[in-house]
Amino acid sequence: MELYEIKRQRLLWAKAALWLGWLSLVPLFGVVAAALSALTASLAYLLAKKRPARYGGLPHIYAGLVLCLIGMVLLFLEARLFLDWKITQAYQQRMALSVARMYEWSRALENYRLDNGTYPETVGLIHLRDQLVPRYAPALSIEDGWGDLFQLTVSVCDYTLKCVPPAAPSRTTPSPMVVKAYFPLPPPPPAPLIGPPAPWPPPFAQQTR
Repeated sequence: MELYEIKRQRLLWAKAALWLGWLSLVPLFGVVAAALSALTASLAYLLAKKRPARYGGLPHIYAGLVLCLIGMVLLFLEARLFLDWKITQAYQQRMALSVARMYEWSRALENYRLDNGTYPETVGLIHLRDQLVPRYAPALSIEDGWGDLFQLTVSVCDYTLKCVPPAAPSRTTPSPMVVKAYFPLPPPPPAPLIGPPAPWPPPFAQQTR
């Protein structure tokens, strides 16, 4: 019985380091298990070096350390992929927000044209927003999804709304998003003819009478 207890005690720390090394490969327990595996393996190695007659299991300790290192590398790669995914997701959300805000501006300008026959001639985004809100749109933002101002040029017959997104997480530069509209003005009514009044009765009628 004593020999069994001694044998089990000799391999206890080494086996604990090995099983914690395996557990470090599980993403849910990766950080905690890797830290515990490294601590347990270090303790087991010190005990095996100082008291080799009582503590052993160096192969288990080495295997636990290798598994711990593999778990840390996998954890780093998973964190990097997750961070890249979150950055890309945030960029796409800002892009979608910019598109939605540009659509609100376009719809408000078209509602104004349908009501007045022309686009507004107001200069400046803030003044133009005050002219359109709340009659033609409940709310309009002068900034895109990244906090930059929209570039808007409006005249009585056309407008150009532009948004310049920053570089994407993939290091590519996207093309600017542009919304253009042109509505030709109706031709002016013909000017009335101005001249001397026609003689009455006509000369031809006087000759034939």
